[in-house]
Amino acid sequence: MENTTTIQSLESKNVADDIIFKTYLSKLPDMEVVDIPDVKGDTRLFKITKMVYETEENATDKFVSVITAMSYADCSICLIVDGKGDKTDFYLGINSNDKRRTTQSIIQTFQSAIKGQFPGTQTEDISIKTNYKSEKEILLEKINSGTVVSLYSGIPTLKDKKNKYTNKTFIQGIEKFANAMKGKTYTAVILASNAVESIAAQREAYEILYSKLFSLSSQQRSYTSSESATTSLSQTFGTSNTLTESQSNNKTKKGSWWSALSAIPVAGFVFGSIGYALDKTDTVNRGSSTSTANAKNFNITKGENKTSTESENVSIKIQDKHIQEILKRIDKQLERISMFESNGLWDSCAYFVSYKQDKDVSETAATIFRSIMQGDDSGIERSSVNT
Repeated sequence: MENTTTIQSLESKNVADDIIFKTYLSKLPDMEVVDIPDVKGDTRLFKITKMVYETEENATDKFVSVITAMSYADCSICLIVDGKGDKTDFYLGINSNDKRRTTQSIIQTFQSAIKGQFPGTQTEDISIKTNYKSEKEILLEKINSGTVVSLYSGIPTLKDKKNKYTNKTFIQGIEKFANAMKGKTYTAVILASNAVESIAAQREAYEILYSKLFSLSSQQRSYTSSESATTSLSQTFGTSNTLTESQSNNKTKKGSWWSALSAIPVAGFVFGSIGYALDKTDTVNRGSSTSTANAKNFNITKGENKTSTESENVSIKIQDKHIQEILKRIDKQLERISMFESNGLWDSCAYFVSYKQDKDVSETAATIFRSIMQGDDSGIERSSVNT
């Protein structure tokens, strides 16, 4: 049973590491690179020529409102930062895969959301062909000609949980990235795909994983030992006294007396004879018998039953700290999902393209972008920079 529990714990940990911590991201350089699939749907790119916002209003919250406005449609949104050494161009793009809504309807919603939150902002649709090629096609061809690509994947969060930033004190804006990369040639593509339809499935997956891991987070083990001893003692002692006395007296007396006198004359003489007989028996028997029997038979029975039982109960609680930490992360993910249910959910990743085999530029761009985006709660998942 213990071995089975251990195996289940290890399997659950491996699954949790991939799902919760996104440990697989660090293994991407060891995996095979697949071809980029053809982009489906209609993609429209808008070059931002002028950006206007009120200094008293929180520009970050306004951008959130723009993105939330697009969460109703099956679409992807991208921000392209094209660094050309001495200048940097910004583009916003949208790709529609929605079969229930027209592409034009989604594009108009996107443009209206931007103008509504940032009045006075000017954008230019570069998808329209002017001569031989549109500016969109030229930009996409440039990106495809890149020789090195670095990517950053992680959770962007605010560096201040209390969100006390103002437009002047906000330090996580994309302009900070552009200033840091000034003088370098690169192209950054921040891509976000609408994942609202997967919110319910993600919540269910986290809840199921939590339930399976919870039983493994702690175990209660009890050990009992007992000793028993019994003592019994029995003694018998008896005393018996017997005295027998016998006395016998027998007296026998018997007597017999006989006598005879006779005379016979012979020749002038007289002859006479005298007979005398005496028979006497006198017997005296005296007997005395004394018999003494002395037997001691004093019977004492003493019984003692003594039962001594000693019991020791040891209870041990075993806690798996790794699993407990995973459970905390799942709770935080569920809190994020609750926020997604209100504001929408987007799967995002940032790609940084450099040219002329300049690996340092793409990696520098990815690292700087990561440092800007990482906040207090970014550690919920593992972030990764791969090239």
